[in-house]
Amino acid sequence: MGVIIRQGSKQAVVKIVGVLIGFISLLLIYPLDHASYGYAAFILSAATLLTPLLAMGLSQSAIKFFPEYLNETSDRKGFIWILFALHLIPLLLCGIFFYFFDDSMYSLIGYMGLDVTLFRENSTVIVIVSILLLLYMTITSYISNFGRIVIPTIINEFSYKLFLPLVVLGVVYGVVQKNIIPGLMIAFFAIALIVLMVYLAKIGGISRKVDLSFLTSRKLKRIGKYSLYSALGTLGSLLIFRIDAVMITGLLGEVSTGLYFNILVMAAVIDIPSQAIGKIAGPIISKSFNDNNHEEIQLIYIKGSINSLIVGMLIFLGIWFNLDAIISLSSKPEAFFGATQIFLFLGIAKLIDGLTGINTHILLYSKYYKFNLLFLLCLGVLNVFLNLVLIKQYDIAGAAMATLISLTLYNLIKLFFIKFTLDMSPFTLDTLKVLLIGVMVFGLLFILPMPDSVVLGILLRSILISVLFIGSIYWSKASIDFNSLVDKYTKIIIR
Repeated sequence: MGVIIRQGSKQAVVKIVGVLIGFISLLLIYPLDHASYGYAAFILSAATLLTPLLAMGLSQSAIKFFPEYLNETSDRKGFIWILFALHLIPLLLCGIFFYFFDDSMYSLIGYMGLDVTLFRENSTVIVIVSILLLLYMTITSYISNFGRIVIPTIINEFSYKLFLPLVVLGVVYGVVQKNIIPGLMIAFFAIALIVLMVYLAKIGGISRKVDLSFLTSRKLKRIGKYSLYSALGTLGSLLIFRIDAVMITGLLGEVSTGLYFNILVMAAVIDIPSQAIGKIAGPIISKSFNDNNHEEIQLIYIKGSINSLIVGMLIFLGIWFNLDAIISLSSKPEAFFGATQIFLFLGIAKLIDGLTGINTHILLYSKYYKFNLLFLLCLGVLNVFLNLVLIKQYDIAGAAMATLISLTLYNLIKLFFIKFTLDMSPFTLDTLKVLLIGVMVFGLLFILPMPDSVVLGILLRSILISVLFIGSIYWSKASIDFNSLVDKYTKIIIR
């Protein structure tokens, strides 16, 4: 668990710094032109939804089959070429499918009540961005096999969070035309991909020669089967996590998407610890299943859950009690109308996701990975239905409600399935301790009087939440890893 905590905490720090940059944009830049921000968010979300079909789950295969590749070849560099070669198959198949059935797809989009013209006009850029994203995802997953996740996170977190605000400002001040945003996005992701390949070469993860001998007919069949299930599972996951932004754009327009994405950025901060732990834990879980070491997986499951919950709840409390004050400091507070309700639903959804730990990774790299596909597709379809119904009834808040319902059901099903099949659970008495401490701090902050000054109020509430929550968690000894990190950074500060 040591490498997970070290790499996970480093990635979490990088992500939090990236989020702080994002918050500045969220408050001061994006409200100036929610339409341009929403347009870029729509393109990215649509491309992300298309990526699983083009990638066919090969980013997961980069982790799943890497231990086998090492055992059979003792080569740490050549597997990336196998992944690139395999990418050609789904790209060709999808190209043929879209060529013959594009009219049927647009008819389906129109049947759902979405803006068909918006999808038609941006179809080319969506496909190009999707291809760049799938290559980026595969290389990032491959790099994680070497225990490296921080640099890819820096490239992803900092660069895009600097790029998009500059584009929006360019539109606001007339330097950039809105219609060239797609071209700028293509250029950005292409450059990011090149930088990532250079980094991969630098850490010795790429070979100059191409050796496809690992791809025997039996191995190819296994990789193809696993990748197909993973692709469909990823698609189902995106129907839960990404379809809301696309449907808001199609039903309510780009301005509504801009607002929703602004709040989603805030809620996504809660998910940072879980995402960080999951990325570095994936290869370790895959190897543990390969070695039949279920004890290590159970330990990671418990520690991943408790540490994600602790940090996630701390962030949730900090944002929730300061949300109105934060919005009042934005360049256009009226652009955030209804933000509190949206954040509540999304924030709780992210907390539940962190609470249930790394159950997705356990399912993906176990022999039961097919069931993850079943769960995802069923709840993905449910989420599409809930979005259609709830957005029309409750506007943007309806999308947040749909996400909360779908994500909660998805995690509960995975939780019970893993308990039944693998006899593993992420919950201990320490889980209850953290939940009770969170409720206690919430109650205290709710009744304590605060100064009228916005800045002073944010500062005071943040200090109180940090001291009360972190102090109580440390005293309760709910997480040895968390206490160790507190001790480490306390010594650095004292020095």
